[in-house]
Amino acid sequence: MITAVKKYKTLRTNGEIKEYIYYHCTHRKDNQDFRCDQRKVVRSDSFERQIEEAIESMEIMPEFFDWAK
Repeated sequence: MITAVKKYKTLRTNGEIKEYIYYHCTHRKDNQDFRCDQRKVVRSDSFERQIEEAIESMEIMPEFFDWAK
């Protein structure tokens, strides 16, 4: 549902080549369960921060933790 695109930019100041990764929705028509309203791309650092925040908000139930051990 989400895809990554690598872009490269050559800096004018020193000619260094920077790599950037952007994420965006694939806008696939065959999956009705997933709707992506986002039209812009998201840089990898922002996307990773959003994932970290989502994971940090989750809690593992003690019963599952004990079962998983």
